[in-house]
Amino acid sequence: MSWRRPGPVSGLGLGLAGGLLLLALASIGALISAAGSGYGTPSHTTAYIRHVAGFTFFQAALSAILALALALPVARSCWRRASSWNTNLLILFAFLPVVMPTTVAATGLIGVWGQRGIISQLLQSAGAPSLPPVYGLGAVLLAHVFFNAPLMLRVLSAAVSLVASVNVVIAADKPVLTIYTYESFTSEWGPGPAIETAFEENCNCDLQFVSLDSSIGILGRVQLEGVGSKADIVLGLDTNLMATARDTGLFAPHGTRLAGRTSLPVDFSDDMFVPFDWGHFAFVYNSETMAQPPLSMQELVDAPESLRIVIQDPRTATPGLGLLLWVKSVYGDDAPEAWAKLAPKIVTVTKGWWDAYSMFLEGEADMVLSYSTSPAYHVITESTDKYKAAAFDEGHYMQVEVAVMLKNAPQPELASQFMDFILDDGFQSVIPTTNWMYPAGKASVPEAFGDLITPARSLLFTPEQVAQNKSAWVAEWQGALSQ
Repeated sequence: MSWRRPGPVSGLGLGLAGGLLLLALASIGALISAAGSGYGTPSHTTAYIRHVAGFTFFQAALSAILALALALPVARSCWRRASSWNTNLLILFAFLPVVMPTTVAATGLIGVWGQRGIISQLLQSAGAPSLPPVYGLGAVLLAHVFFNAPLMLRVLSAAVSLVASVNVVIAADKPVLTIYTYESFTSEWGPGPAIETAFEENCNCDLQFVSLDSSIGILGRVQLEGVGSKADIVLGLDTNLMATARDTGLFAPHGTRLAGRTSLPVDFSDDMFVPFDWGHFAFVYNSETMAQPPLSMQELVDAPESLRIVIQDPRTATPGLGLLLWVKSVYGDDAPEAWAKLAPKIVTVTKGWWDAYSMFLEGEADMVLSYSTSPAYHVITESTDKYKAAAFDEGHYMQVEVAVMLKNAPQPELASQFMDFILDDGFQSVIPTTNWMYPAGKASVPEAFGDLITPARSLLFTPEQVAQNKSAWVAEWQGALSQ
């Protein structure tokens, strides 16, 4: 690695900086000079000038802090999703306040925040008092934040990108290990950041996660890229996709010892896939609004149509595929009839897990397809135990998530090292409270996990059964729900 010393600051840059400094000093000097001359008594004038100066500095500092508090987390989020079209659109819209006429902006702010504005009308319709008049310090802060926060967002987004580019240069002499995984794994609250830090402490490498929308999307991406894929490892497939992934011929044996290092409730021995977590699919409900949930899949199927549930699409989300297999494992050839009875109770079928879970949290559904471990998140992070997973008598379908290395991995030695690292404590210990699943290794789990339901049976098709029948079962599901 080599560093290049920055060149000398140009004369033009120094001149501009000096001019700005002189302008600021001249303004302050004029203010001080005015305090001792002009109208009124000197004491009156001095007190007035001090009041005006104090208010000016106070509101400027407060405006800057508020604008920064709004812009900084948004800029960081934009950087993490820099390639997304909606991120680019947001940065583009952030330029509007810069070119917007002041009168238009003032009219808009009053129309939203004024005593007769939209927010005041909503408050009055809810029986609450309207907002106070938009004058004084509040008006100044509102206007300044409106104009300054978008400008800060643009500046900070560029700055964060520059810092990231510098980090790339610093790490340029290190080999890069590229891992494809799903988006929530790499989020700041997911396990990705901690796992990246732990692995890089010993690998002398740069671990880079590439986040995709789902496990199914990850496999599709690798299949499209073929032997030219830049990925070294795919992390986030599950047992339902293992046979399909194996049949692509794109993946290689891991060479990692699994015996004695896993704590799965089922036997798992595979020379290509390494498990990293597991759990059971379950329907989660709010115990404060639902006193008696269904206690079996049959009770759910036979429940009144007034029951509102939200599920995920089995073609795009692994929980949705898990429910498809769950119903099939319980009902077999009678699965279409079960789906037909469930259909009137399904509010919607979402593309991903979070879309469905957020609808449930907002009260748009009574139950949501999720995981038996989901309530632990609310207990640990929100200190509430009102969210429960319904225990079904027939048992629950199980999910084991796995990682696999590519046959043409650009960094095969690092890939093998990471595959072995997966079952170490540095990886496994962060899984329970970041991915909210059970660790596949020997790591301990928080006390809150002890209060979770324990399924009577773990239902699980073999990967080969899923690969052979998935298309037919999905078609069966589509037909039943479209009736």
